[in-house]
This record gives sequence, C-alpha cells and structure tokens, in this order.
Amino acid sequence: MSAQIPPPPQGGMSFTVGVLTVSDRAFSGAYISGDLSGPALEKTLKLKAEQINSKYGNGFIKIEVTNRGVVPDEMEEISSTLKSWTSTCDLILTTGGTGFAPRDVTPEATQSIISRECSGLMSWAYAECSVVQPLSSLSRGTAGICDKTMVVNLPGSPKGVGQMLDILFPLLLHAVKDLQD
Repeated sequence: MSAQIPPPPQGGMSFTVGVLTVSDRAFSGAYISGDLSGPALEKTLKLKAEQINSKYGNGFIKIEVTNRGVVPDEMEEISSTLKSWTSTCDLILTTGGTGFAPRDVTPEATQSIISRECSGLMSWAYAECSVVQPLSSLSRGTAGICDKTMVVNLPGSPKGVGQMLDILFPLLLHAVKDLQD
C-alpha cells in the first residue's frame, strides 16, 4: 500500500459502532461456521484501536460495538436496519452484498438512507487495495452520512474486510470525530 497513514485525531475519542453482515446464506444459517465477516470486522476494529492505544496511551481510542446483526440481501431489510441504527451508532460498517450478483444491493440500500455520499473515500480505498488485490476493484461499496452517522460498505470476505480497514480506519476516525463535533 502506498498511502501515508494520518495520525489519529488530537485528544483521542470514544465512539459507538454497528456491524451489519448482509448475506442470504449467513442469515439462513447455511454456513456451518456461521458468519465469519462480522466477527472478523469486530476483531480488526479492536486490533486497530489497540495499535493506536499502544502508541498514544491506553484509552486514547475507545470503541464500543453497540449493534450487531445479520440480514438477508433485501433492500428494505438493509436500509431499515441501517436507518434504525443511526440513533445509537456513530459509525456503521456493513460487510457483504457489494459485488455484481443480482442480489448484491447493499450499496443501493445505503444510498437510499444517506444524505451525503463520500465517494472519494471509497474510490481511494479501492485504488489502494487494488495494489494488493486487483479484484477489490470489483467491489461496489459506498460510504456516506446519515444524520450524524458515518455508514461504510465493506466487502463480504474476512480478508477483504481486513484489507479495507487497514486503509480506512485512520480516515474513519477523523470522519467520525468531525461528525461528533
């Protein structure tokens, strides 16, 4: 990756997160192992916060996952869940439903609830990820703001989630802090 990582916002911060897995198969229980992407996303978030806290002091970044869920690839279920979570989350991260399959509608559901799109953020992130994984350019994830909540679509694979958060996490801290101020 070629990007220079920005430092975290001055003074540290505390924020709440929702983790939403969008997958027909995970929702129906078709996976023997269950949902892997949602837990991978949470694990990566905690790791990123720990890395910053080890450098800037314990508690500099405090993250609380307040909402977790798995929904099928249905526009109405995705958008209604996202909208309802905006009252309790500073940041909502989705995983899944960003590909080219006909039922991959997470970006469209997200766009239906956001008031301002952050297309540059996702374009840059996909360009950075494509250096490591060229197929990342096939993801259609979007990001935007709904009320005072940042909503970001991530890929459906645990590995893809980790790659995207490596790039996005430092920037998301600044976006969330700006929305909190």
